[in-house]
Amino acid sequence: MNLVKNKTQLDLNLEKVEESIRKVAMSLNSTAMSLNMGWSTVWELPDDQLKEILQYLYDNNKFDDLLGLHHRAATSVNQLLDKVGSQIRAKDYAGKPYKIENGLVSIEYPPVPEIEISIEAEVDGQTIEE
Repeated sequence: MNLVKNKTQLDLNLEKVEESIRKVAMSLNSTAMSLNMGWSTVWELPDDQLKEILQYLYDNNKFDDLLGLHHRAATSVNQLLDKVGSQIRAKDYAGKPYKIENGLVSIEYPPVPEIEISIEAEVDGQTIEE
């Protein structure tokens, strides 16, 4: 119900265009969320299961079919989401570090640097280091 009267035809047409843009934005948000659910299905698997999936995809020449398609779709959706001002993003990256060497897929995390901790305290006027 419109409470405002005397709208021009231009006003009415602009409202229709704006509503159409809102519907497109909602559809893009939904698409991003669907892509993210698919991303989670793959990348949140335990490492051994993920490696098995990635190896299967690689061995059967389907690696790009799944991962490449997802990346391209997520990148395109994110560009459109930028245009409609949405803050939602489709994940367009690998969820875990992997590499393919000599036909074998491996999940490899970079080494964690060792951190040296030095504790110094003063007790009764004497410095204590550990």
